[in-house]
Amino acid sequence: MWDYPTKGRGKNIDNLLSDTSLKTLIQTLSDYRNEDITIDQFKVDTKSISGLGLSTMSKFTNFLNTTIYGYKAVILDLQIINAINRGTFEEFNSLKKITYVNVLNKYEHYISIIEKLAEKTKAKPDQIENFIFLFGRSISDIKKPNK
Repeated sequence: MWDYPTKGRGKNIDNLLSDTSLKTLIQTLSDYRNEDITIDQFKVDTKSISGLGLSTMSKFTNFLNTTIYGYKAVILDLQIINAINRGTFEEFNSLKKITYVNVLNKYEHYISIIEKLAEKTKAKPDQIENFIFLFGRSISDIKKPNK
């Protein structure tokens, strides 16, 4: 499975691929394809499927063209969380201290910032997210002053 070359953290992939979780995931994702959903629905569904976290769910919803309150559901994973917390992009300063514990509660704010940046730069939300993913660490390293 994409992004799980080592079977994920703990038993997440095993739990996700259990009959019950997989059936629930497939039904949920089929309901999400090309749809606009609420953040509450997104949170409940993500929490209710064993082995599923925001990182994986945001990848699925991104590829299925899901929106949340009209905002494109883009990927939010550990690499992007780290870029946000390093302060690489000042546009995300209001999200500093984002963690796996609070990530679901911050997701709507994250996608709204992405959407505003996309409009401002005439880019697609996916392009903004991909830029953060690809360059978040290297730009942060460049910004550090030499000692």
